[in-house]
Amino acid sequence: MTSANPSPDFPIPADLQGFWQWDKLHCPKPQTALTQDLFNKSVSEGFSAAMDGFSCPVGVEYININTYAYMAVVPFNLVGETIEERVEKYKESLMGLLPRMGELWDNEWLPSMTPALESSRARDYASLGDQDLISTLEQMQKEFTHRYEVHGKINFVLIAGSMFADFYNEQLNPEEPTEAYEALQGFPTLSVAAG
Repeated sequence: MTSANPSPDFPIPADLQGFWQWDKLHCPKPQTALTQDLFNKSVSEGFSAAMDGFSCPVGVEYININTYAYMAVVPFNLVGETIEERVEKYKESLMGLLPRMGELWDNEWLPSMTPALESSRARDYASLGDQDLISTLEQMQKEFTHRYEVHGKINFVLIAGSMFADFYNEQLNPEEPTEAYEALQGFPTLSVAAG
């Protein structure tokens, strides 16, 4: 998030445009230069691929400000369709997706990630030469991007909670508009605390 009067202790780049939020859930600590290169590209591409695949009108972009990871929601460049058409496709996509989340996780998404994870754990990195290490890093970044695409797909289950809250508020008209979320409340987790 930017401020009109940035603190001298945390200088904001003069050319920064838009609304950027510190991603303290995924990146609570400063990142090394290598992590910045690998993480920001993969997370931006992975999350956005999932969002685009479900016809969401927006994707995400990650950048670093003073070694901290910041995220922005960015609209896709829609070619040949209006934002209204895209939103309708998105809603239709979610209606077909949400009831199948568990099945998709068990039968498609988890199996698509498991071989790469097992390979990375079993690989003898010390035996690899420089070129093989570079090739392995490039392959592992593609696999990491794929995992963030799956993560992006799973995130759409959050929409079900939002839809429930809208339904609850329309039908019951509670005094407190966040009451609906109490019905969805589970056990305390780091995700809940960071949110």
